[in-house]
This record gives sequence, structure tokens and C-alpha cells, in this order.
Amino acid sequence: MSAAGRATLGLVLACTTWFAATAVPAHVASPALLAAAVPLGFAAGGLTSAWRGWPERVPPRRLAWNGARLVALANLVPAVIDGAAVLVASRTGVGAALALVYPAVLQMAAADAAGRPGRVLGAVIAALTIGSAGPHLIRALGVTAWRPMLVATSVAVLVGGA
Repeated sequence: MSAAGRATLGLVLACTTWFAATAVPAHVASPALLAAAVPLGFAAGGLTSAWRGWPERVPPRRLAWNGARLVALANLVPAVIDGAAVLVASRTGVGAALALVYPAVLQMAAADAAGRPGRVLGAVIAALTIGSAGPHLIRALGVTAWRPMLVATSVAVLVGGA
């Protein structure tokens, strides 16, 4: 598998964490707040990364792997520590860490494009969509326990990152 293919697969698995909290019952934390936390974290993480110059200074493979590990860690926290505030902070951390993964994967995919940027960009967009749909599919298959879903998606991120 090419470097772009491996990066795209890793992105699919990392993106499963974006909606991993969809199975969290409304009495545990506000669904609207959980839905807003990840994109807000992504925006904050992206701005911080750009401001610090990490995409230019850190090799993309290392940036993506470090981001994937942070995604998995942030995603696991509410499986271990109770509380709505912890859950919301965790979702914000997931978004911030995904902001390290996404641009690094784009950078690796673009470097491997070799005259076919549309094909590579299409694969990256498909990876985002499939990864984001993953938790919804898991829930549709009957898995409604939210803590195991967080653990499962964290393991998927670590496998993809490796």
C-alpha cells in the first residue's frame, strides 16, 4: 500500500472519533454541546498548530502519529473518568488533536499524488466521510453502550496510526 493509502486508512480510523460520542445518552451530557465541542476543538487545534508552525517544522508522518495518539487518549478519558464536563473537554481535545492529523494526512497524500491530485483528494474526502459515519453505523448495528464505543474508536485510531 502506498504512503497516501496508509495515510488515508489512518484518517478513516481517526475520524471515527469525531462522532464517537453519538451514543452518549442525553441525561449524561447535552448532545448539542457534545456536537459543538469537536469542531470548536478542531478550530482551536488548527489555529494553534498553524500559529506554532508545526505543519512546516514537524514531519507529516510524525505529526499525524502524535495527533492520532492524542486523539485516542482524549477519546478514552470519559471512559475512565465520569462527568459531563470531562466528556465535553474530552470531545474538545479530540477535535484539537484531529487538527494535527488532518493536515498531515493531506500533506502526505499530496506528496504521493504523482500527477493525480483529484484521485488522492477524493480518497481523503471519502476517508473523512467514511470515518465520520463509522460510529453512526456501529450504533445502527445495535451497539448503544457509549463507553465501549469510545474505547473501540480509540483502539481503531491507534491501529490506524501505527
